[in-house]
Amino acid sequence: MHVTSAAVAKGYYSKPINRKPRRGTKIRKVYDKFYFKKGKVINYVNSDPNNRQIIIQLTDVYGLDIRCIKKGKWCLVGEWFGMTYIDYTQP
Repeated sequence: MHVTSAAVAKGYYSKPINRKPRRGTKIRKVYDKFYFKKGKVINYVNSDPNNRQIIIQLTDVYGLDIRCIKKGKWCLVGEWFGMTYIDYTQP
């Protein structure tokens, strides 16, 4: 038996329309900060609730694998493209 969700049946999809956030948004600013330093540790303060939500959106919606190394130090270690994972920390 094949089960389809109501959202899929109505034509709604969970994948983002754009591969990256729109220009001029706060989430795009954080996206660019991580994306242009792939595999490198950067300073990022995550104490603000909005910053936490941005990290969650970047990982859940846009497929970025962002990890906290230690307090205030974060790294974009990889990225998901559908079922394919690209690792940015391997040489």
